[in-house]
Amino acid sequence: MISICIPNYNFNCENLLNEIKNEINNVIEPIEVIVVDDKSSIDLKNIELSCKKLGFKYFKNKQNIGSFSTRKVLAKKSIFQWLLFIDSDMRLKKDNFLKKYLDLISNHNENCYIGGYCYSKNEKIKNLRYNYGFKREYVPSNIRNRNPYRYIFSGNILIKKSIFIGASEKINENRYGMDLMLAINIKKMGVKVLHIENNLFHKSYESNESFLHKIEQSSKTLFNIKNEKKTSLKYIKILNLYFLLRKTNCSNLFYKLFKIAYKPLKKILIRHSSPIIFLDLIRLYYIVKQDYNEK
Repeated sequence: MISICIPNYNFNCENLLNEIKNEINNVIEPIEVIVVDDKSSIDLKNIELSCKKLGFKYFKNKQNIGSFSTRKVLAKKSIFQWLLFIDSDMRLKKDNFLKKYLDLISNHNENCYIGGYCYSKNEKIKNLRYNYGFKREYVPSNIRNRNPYRYIFSGNILIKKSIFIGASEKINENRYGMDLMLAINIKKMGVKVLHIENNLFHKSYESNESFLHKIEQSSKTLFNIKNEKKTSLKYIKILNLYFLLRKTNCSNLFYKLFKIAYKPLKKILIRHSSPIIFLDLIRLYYIVKQDYNEK
């Protein structure tokens, strides 16, 4: 029925595996769990042992290929027609997480379901990734369903195997931000997406410097897809701002001003983890800057 696919890199996901095992024990449908380690640089032998103990499948990439390529490996190794991708740094929020997805398969006809992310409210956490997730990813399903392709998060997605393979086969890049490419391809295929309240807690936050580097990587993805049909991109707000700058002939002015402001704003984000609008401006700058790097 469902292949639960968990890509892992440098994270001890033993608690998540135990939670999933408890979920499987409460359903009658056939479920397999596959963990693929993307050649972690730390010792995670305990994960391999846990998988063996719990009856899960465990594989290790021969070289580090990145999270999206690891998802493609997971899809190839799966045996069921439904794939449930769960990032290894997630934790289950409710006990009926798996049953809720199984009920959807039985009672609905969509080919893609997004459960969403959630974040524990903790004002003591001074972290840019946490603040971004809390303010931009922790979104109720009724709002996500207004723009279903805008909120496709591959860390908690139930999708038909044939759909995922079709949407991912032409994605050969492997940088941060590949969910954008996946969403565009799913939309092109005319796949109906339904967002539901079946959240997973996001429990791991990289350093502010590391997250800013990932944001820069994702801007390259955004820049590369800017020539797609505008109808495929209208839900990506940051690209709409980019197009507006070009349409109003303000790109050059923005680039010159932000070339000066970039470093001070980056220092503020690294030091204070906010405000998120500075992160939005930096993302826009990364995209605009590539126009000038091309010349």
